Amino acid sequence: MSAIQVTLTRAGLAALIADEGAAFSPAVITQIGLTHAAFTVASTLTALPGEFKRLSVSGEAAGDDVLHIIALDDSADIYAYSGFGIYLDDGTLFAVYGQADDIAGKAEVSATYIVTDIALGAGQSANVTFGDTTITNPPATTTRQGVVELATNAEAKAGVDALRALTPAAAKSAVLDWIGYTPLDEADFTGAAVLALITPMLTTGTTNGVEWERGAGDVLRQWGQITLTGGTNVETGTLPLPHAFQAGTWAPSGNLHFPPQSNWHNGTVILRVENGDQLVWTADTTDIGHQFQAGQTFSFSIIGRIAA
Repeated sequence: MSAIQVTLTRAGLAALIADEGAAFSPAVITQIGLTHAAFTVASTLTALPGEFKRLSVSGEAAGDDVLHIIALDDSADIYAYSGFGIYLDDGTLFAVYGQADDIAGKAEVSATYIVTDIALGAGQSANVTFGDTTITNPPATTTRQGVVELATNAEAKAGVDALRALTPAAAKSAVLDWIGYTPLDEADFTGAAVLALITPMLTTGTTNGVEWERGAGDVLRQWGQITLTGGTNVETGTLPLPHAFQAGTWAPSGNLHFPPQSNWHNGTVILRVENGDQLVWTADTTDIGHQFQAGQTFSFSIIGRIAA
């Protein structure tokens, strides 16, 4: 349902441009001419080369700078055409189009509708009218109802087509594709199938005293507790983590646990992750006059995304 990009002739452009300035002038389209001749499309044309038939047209400006043009040929003529010209009410060749292959054809016993949608420059279509508007079947635009072509699932998933319309089925297919969801077949929707689906998303365990949990979207949380040896006011160390984080995705936090009888100032824990799988920590009493006691602890928690 893509709009045909016709060539506006110089005479057609002159009919649209007002003499007094940059504003557009009204123009009335009344006829379409058909040709089967090979010719070079050019804005300098004033007549359609090889024209063999001319028909009256109906039409309207359908919105979004699209002109909808339709002609009916119910004669007994037999022909094919590969180009056409659009004429104004004063005989001016307004626009022209041609291609190497046939656009369409007509059999003797048939009545043929010739329908085309033409995209003009911004603001031009509002100044074009038609001598006959009794037979129209325009495309749908953002400003009016009309004929639409339905999007395939592939076109809906691509999400870039501004002309085709979505059915509920295509919309569902596109949304599920965008969020990466694969629906289960009803025949396989068993407890075992559901468990197999969610197990990779909700995995937990404990390795070397470090607890870990892997959630949906490869979210990884690792946490635990470290016991200090004491005898100093600043203590550092390194702890291997069971699972590596993706670079730059981790967010660690820690909290010192002092004995209830302690009257110290608040201590601090500084944490960082090196190489994705090494927790480097520093515990500081923040008071040089106090030392950690053996067996004091601090807890840590790190959240991020698991490395591939």
